[in-house]
Amino acid sequence: MKLFLAFLLSLSPQQSASLAAWVAGVEEGDLLKIAHRESRLVPVAEHERDRWASDRIYRKLVKRRSFIFRMCSSAEQGWSSRGSWGLMAGYHDHYLLPCMPPSLFDVPIFSALVAAHKLSKICSGKNSGKWAMRWSRGTKCQKRLTRRQIKDS
Repeated sequence: MKLFLAFLLSLSPQQSASLAAWVAGVEEGDLLKIAHRESRLVPVAEHERDRWASDRIYRKLVKRRSFIFRMCSSAEQGWSSRGSWGLMAGYHDHYLLPCMPPSLFDVPIFSALVAAHKLSKICSGKNSGKWAMRWSRGTKCQKRLTRRQIKDS
């Protein structure tokens, strides 16, 4: 088990995208396209250009999360865009157990699995909000959705 966990933690963003796409049933190319745009397929931590949003996102989290969350986390942990897929940690906190740091999104396999799940929700039309569509721009999935929306209107 330890060896398997070590294997998963050692995967590159490209390898993580392949595995996550298979698990979630989404296009590997779509995941790679998003990761390339967000990080050039390099493992990254908190995105510098979005760091300004971390305090604001943390304040929103404190309002909607429990007392335990306030005890074991802080704004300095970096709740804005993180990891190879540029996921806003504060808006994907439901993937974290209580007291887990947002730096978990920096691990390529974890970030890839969350991104693949998010993409599968977008592709199925369950999450077609403005920011979700912006995050998935340029993917085959979004092009299919746009064609469907035009056809339905």
